[in-house]
This record gives sequence, C-alpha cells and structure tokens, in this order.
Amino acid sequence: MDFVSGLALVLLTLVGYSSGAVLAGKGKQVVPGLLDLAVAVVLWAAALTTRVALGRGLAILVWLVVGLTVSAGLTGLRRGRYPDRKQMSPAAAQDAGGLRRWWERWKAFAAEMGNYQSRTLLAFFYFIVVTPLGIPLRLFGDPLRLRQVSGSSFWVERQSVSQGIEKAREQF
Repeated sequence: MDFVSGLALVLLTLVGYSSGAVLAGKGKQVVPGLLDLAVAVVLWAAALTTRVALGRGLAILVWLVVGLTVSAGLTGLRRGRYPDRKQMSPAAAQDAGGLRRWWERWKAFAAEMGNYQSRTLLAFFYFIVVTPLGIPLRLFGDPLRLRQVSGSSFWVERQSVSQGIEKAREQF
C-alpha cells in the first residue's frame, strides 16, 4: 500500500506540475524541457521524503499545489519561447452553450495537460531507463556480431537441424 500511495503522490505532483505549465502558458504550446524534467524529479523526491511527515492526504494536496505554483512560475518566466497554439474557432465557442462550453474547455485543457505529462514521463524513462541500459550495451555488447568478423564476410554458419516429422510437430 505504501508503494501505491507513493506512486499516487508522484503522479499527482506531475498533474500539478503539468497543470501549472498549461495554465501559465496562456495560449502558447508549452513543451517541457530538460529544466522541467529536472525540477519534476526534484519535486518527486521532495514529495516522497515529506510524505511520512505530512501524511498521505495532506502530502498529495500540498505537492499538487507546490507543483502547480512552481511550474506556473517557471513557465511564466519562459513564456516567450513557446509558439502560439491553435485556438478553438470562435464559431464553435459561441455555438456551445453553458455546460457544453465548459466541457469543451476542459477537454482542450486535459489534452494539453496530457501532452505535457506524456512528454515528461517519456523523457524521464528515456534518461533513467533506456540510456543507462544502452550505454553498457553499446560499449561492451555486440548483439549483431559486427565486431567478430573473422573472414571477408559477415556470414554466420548455421548448425543443421533435423527435418523429421517429430521436429515439425514441435511448435515452439
């Protein structure tokens, strides 16, 4: 259960961070950079270390708000770098009545927030999972046997396999 609450804390901190970025973007297509990834990781670490002292529920609320404010501040400082985003057409905005208009706005906000979150999570996994696995494989591995050329060709001799009916029945 501690793992689940920690995961919820980390993900909701990311929700706060991405919400702050999208809200502070104000009509800009906000894209996370390396600074955003570093700040998000620092926020995650801080949230996980204060989780016991604050308690589960309060920690989620506090770090959701902290993520939102930190991201809004950083995005506000860098707002000029981002390109303008495509707006909903004025006719579509006027056609939507009361509750429908709020629903359309929520869908647009959620799509932008999801885009920001997915980019952040994929960058995190790339730098934390793929890169540390790829560097040793690149330096010490040779899965395609490109370095083990003994002759003038890359041909690899294959051992012959018996071709009987019993071998054909073995599917795997």
